[in-house]
Amino acid sequence: MLKFLILFPLAVVGCAVGAALLLPLLALAPLLLLVALAIALPLLILRVLLGLVFGIGGLIIGALGIGLAIAGAMLVLALGVVTAHLLLPLLVILGLVWLIRRAARPAPLQLEHRPS
Repeated sequence: MLKFLILFPLAVVGCAVGAALLLPLLALAPLLLLVALAIALPLLILRVLLGLVFGIGGLIIGALGIGLAIAGAMLVLALGVVTAHLLLPLLVILGLVWLIRRAARPAPLQLEHRPS
């Protein structure tokens, strides 16, 4: 009963007074929206542009990294081929020297085994 007789009328009067006080502020809502858009729109454009810059920069760095990795692999492969090309005659000469020295050794004596 107390709610209907005292609190409900006070709530109605309070809402009416609050609405009367807020109506002038409601007139400022478009200005507040304009300020919010003036701040948010350039920030949105900046975020999009920075995303594009970082994305394109990442792609460029990735492409350069892959290109440099392939170039480095080709360089190592070329150095390996050059090293093998220079090492092969040396290995052939050393192999021939080893073969000549082995052939120049006297053959070991073969003892015949006679059954007794």
